[in-house]
Amino acid sequence: MGPAQGRNGRPETGDHMIVALEDIGAAVRSAREELKQDQPVATVTWRRAGTLVNVAWVVFDLLILSVIVRAALYKGPTPKG
Repeated sequence: MGPAQGRNGRPETGDHMIVALEDIGAAVRSAREELKQDQPVATVTWRRAGTLVNVAWVVFDLLILSVIVRAALYKGPTPKG
Protein backbone atom coordinates (compact mmCIF):
# COMPACT_ATOMS: atom_id res chain seq x y z
CA MET A 1 0.00 0.00 0.00
CA GLY A 2 1.61 3.26 -1.10
CA PRO A 3 1.28 6.74 0.30
CA ALA A 4 -1.99 8.62 -0.17
CA GLN A 5 -2.20 10.90 -3.16
CA GLY A 6 -2.50 14.59 -2.38
CA ARG A 7 -3.25 17.52 -4.61
CA ASN A 8 -1.92 17.22 -8.17
CA GLY A 9 -1.53 13.44 -7.70
CA ARG A 10 1.59 13.82 -5.54
CA PRO A 11 2.12 11.75 -2.39
CA GLU A 12 1.39 13.51 0.87
CA THR A 13 4.61 14.37 2.72
CA GLY A 14 3.00 13.52 6.06
CA ASP A 15 2.52 9.90 4.99
CA HIS A 16 6.26 9.47 4.53
CA MET A 17 6.80 10.85 8.01
CA ILE A 18 4.30 8.36 9.45
CA VAL A 19 6.20 5.49 7.86
CA ALA A 20 9.45 6.91 9.25
CA LEU A 21 7.97 7.18 12.73
CA GLU A 22 6.83 3.55 12.54
CA ASP A 23 10.40 2.56 11.64
CA ILE A 24 11.71 4.59 14.57
CA GLY A 25 9.26 2.80 16.85
CA ALA A 26 10.58 -0.54 15.62
CA ALA A 27 14.17 0.57 16.34
CA VAL A 28 13.20 1.65 19.85
CA ARG A 29 11.44 -1.66 20.49
CA SER A 30 14.56 -3.49 19.30
CA ALA A 31 16.73 -1.44 21.65
CA ARG A 32 14.40 -2.24 24.55
CA GLU A 33 14.70 -5.97 23.79
CA GLU A 34 18.49 -5.68 23.88
CA LEU A 35 18.25 -4.04 27.29
CA LYS A 36 16.29 -7.03 28.63
CA GLN A 37 19.15 -9.41 27.79
CA ASP A 38 21.94 -10.08 30.28
CA GLN A 39 24.79 -7.94 28.95
CA PRO A 40 27.42 -5.75 30.59
CA VAL A 41 26.02 -2.29 31.34
CA ALA A 42 28.65 -0.50 29.22
CA THR A 43 27.75 -2.59 26.15
CA VAL A 44 24.05 -1.90 26.54
CA THR A 45 24.64 1.83 27.08
CA TRP A 46 26.79 2.18 23.96
CA ARG A 47 24.36 0.16 21.86
CA ARG A 48 21.45 2.29 23.04
CA ALA A 49 23.40 5.48 22.37
CA GLY A 50 24.28 4.22 18.89
CA THR A 51 20.63 3.39 18.18
CA LEU A 52 19.50 6.84 19.29
CA VAL A 53 22.14 8.53 17.13
CA ASN A 54 21.02 6.47 14.13
CA VAL A 55 17.36 7.32 14.74
CA ALA A 56 18.18 11.03 15.05
CA TRP A 57 20.17 10.84 11.81
CA VAL A 58 17.26 9.18 9.97
CA VAL A 59 14.85 11.89 11.14
CA PHE A 60 17.30 14.60 10.07
CA ASP A 61 17.77 12.98 6.64
CA LEU A 62 14.01 12.67 6.12
CA LEU A 63 13.48 16.34 6.93
CA ILE A 64 16.25 17.44 4.56
CA LEU A 65 15.08 15.12 1.78
CA SER A 66 11.48 16.29 2.11
CA VAL A 67 12.64 19.88 1.55
CA ILE A 68 14.72 18.85 -1.46
CA VAL A 69 11.82 16.89 -2.98
CA ARG A 70 9.44 19.82 -2.50
CA ALA A 71 11.96 22.15 -4.12
CA ALA A 72 12.44 19.80 -7.08
CA LEU A 73 8.68 19.50 -7.61
CA TYR A 74 8.03 23.25 -7.29
CA LYS A 75 6.59 24.62 -10.53
CA GLY A 76 6.86 28.32 -9.71
CA PRO A 77 4.15 30.94 -9.84
CA THR A 78 1.54 30.66 -12.57
CA PRO A 79 1.45 33.63 -14.94
CA LYS A 80 -1.65 35.79 -14.80
CA GLY A 81 -3.35 36.38 -18.00
